[in-house]
Amino acid sequence: MHDYRDDLTLLRDRRFALLLAARTVSMLASSFAPVALAFGVLDLPGATPSTLSTVLAAEAVPLVVFMLAGGVIADRYPRHRVLMTGELFSAAAFSLLATMLLRGGAPVWALCGAAALSGIAMAVVWPALTGIIPDVVAPTRLQIVGVLVAVRLRPRRPILVATLFTFPATLPYLLLGASAPLWSVVLAAFAMGVCFDIFGVLWQTSLQREVPPEALSRVSSYDALGSLMLGPIGLLIAGPAAVAFGAHPALLGCAAIMTLTTALALLSRGVRDMRPRPESPGPDTTPPAPAEVIA
Repeated sequence: MHDYRDDLTLLRDRRFALLLAARTVSMLASSFAPVALAFGVLDLPGATPSTLSTVLAAEAVPLVVFMLAGGVIADRYPRHRVLMTGELFSAAAFSLLATMLLRGGAPVWALCGAAALSGIAMAVVWPALTGIIPDVVAPTRLQIVGVLVAVRLRPRRPILVATLFTFPATLPYLLLGASAPLWSVVLAAFAMGVCFDIFGVLWQTSLQREVPPEALSRVSSYDALGSLMLGPIGLLIAGPAAVAFGAHPALLGCAAIMTLTTALALLSRGVRDMRPRPESPGPDTTPPAPAEVIA
């Protein structure tokens, strides 16, 4: 039976260690970005929740529109170069947003343009990131990658377990909608983050096992398209809904929609019954033993 010491030997692989470090820094910045953007936009003169919805939708629409193209690019060109290019474009977009917000007088159309550039960059990065893992890690170690986040969780039906772990994502919205104490919302948000991490590991590992590497980024882009295609609509109506119905009822409605859609996913037999294929050790690269010399 493997233990954490065996899992952590992955960090000795220079390519994996570099990828892990780069993505850790990138995700740290990406976690700050939505909060900073929301406060920055709402702090502009005359800005309303509808203004914020417009800017966020300007980012989400190109993300959806260019997602399939991003999958094709990531399968056709070296994925590490695609990732580097996408991350550089993302950095440029957020630098432009930060500059305009710090000046305090940026027009909405300019903010939307910079946000759109960020969306295009993410459409390139997302499929390449999924596809690059099998390029860096041996097939037999794709799961030993997952357990670093998923606490060694190896279910027999990974998609079912992953879907069940998305139900707690509604807790922060329910608590905010019910005017619960801040500490409870913070704990619920922490639990949501852990659950999303586990979902992501199980889902991505399943994709990487079941899909041939040469098509992985394109399949990932179709998956992302299905997951995100209604996002721009939600962002466009979120601000007006909060104004029309109040923030608390809007949050409760959001939680109800999330619970319903997750429950509907469980109706799919593929979600309930899919089991991973046996791990393939790959070709034996051990050199043959030398022929016995007969005296």
